[in-house]
Amino acid sequence: MTDVGKQIESTCLALQAARIPISMAYELADHYTPGKDILLDAQSDKYQSQCQSHFKKAFAIQELIQKRNPSRVPSLWTPAHIQAISAYQKKSKLPVVFVIPYEKPASLVAPMTIGKTVYLPMQLHMEPNTQDIVLTLEHEQGHMRDEAILIKANPNLAIQLQRGMTRSGAEVADLINSYLFLFYSAQKDEKTKKAFQDSVALFREAVMDYSVAGIISLLSELLRYGEQTQQEKFIKMELEHGPADYFKAPANPSNYWPRVLVMSYYQVCGIWGKMQTAPSFNKQSITDIKPEHVAFFKTCILASQKYFPKK
Repeated sequence: MTDVGKQIESTCLALQAARIPISMAYELADHYTPGKDILLDAQSDKYQSQCQSHFKKAFAIQELIQKRNPSRVPSLWTPAHIQAISAYQKKSKLPVVFVIPYEKPASLVAPMTIGKTVYLPMQLHMEPNTQDIVLTLEHEQGHMRDEAILIKANPNLAIQLQRGMTRSGAEVADLINSYLFLFYSAQKDEKTKKAFQDSVALFREAVMDYSVAGIISLLSELLRYGEQTQQEKFIKMELEHGPADYFKAPANPSNYWPRVLVMSYYQVCGIWGKMQTAPSFNKQSITDIKPEHVAFFKTCILASQKYFPKK
């Protein structure tokens, strides 16, 4: 057995010991069909074979990604990561499910919160330390607090947020408008509210060709960053990692909005200057970014901070 195989085996044994189920049908895509998820319980006699098989696929996907992005070294989950997740679960009562690899290799695969459960992709790129995964879980659990704020402002959202990603056109519009209303409501006076409305109109026009799921994801992160930009542990983690991969290569139109989002986040955190001076930062990564888009996102993050007073 190779070193990779041995580590995968030990990780799967740790997963089973922690009784963390594996989702066999969940898709990290623009649609999630409730009721069609198939969970492999830790007590199943197929758990080890399925777990190891899918983690090997996840590692192979990361190797494919490395061919396109040589700086992205494949990583593996470790028993220490699983133990950190288990300890966090015991403290927070947060349900966690691992997700089999997405069929198509993707450069960006992220954890996702559906209802009250956090889904962790097997091919998620992992740092060796365990603090990162704990902060990842804190971030995902934070989205649940965000949803409570959304539902308080618009009780009609309760059902669709619990259900997940399957939404009608009317529900999508209601959710997007609810996020924007929260940002609007936190503006300090009528003048800034009017300016914000004007910016919203420009934003809607600018994202017309962006996916619905992508727009909702942007808005959900803008709300989450309201709390996170006030927490030193998250800012410290970003500084330790250095610039996101988006900023290590020339500008790519396909990730324009995520770059705007992260750039805005760094600026509100007060670390954008340090990111730009990092050796891995590529100046060509931001040549296409429009200042008005960054300004709008920063306005949304600063508005979100008002829903999370710094303690």
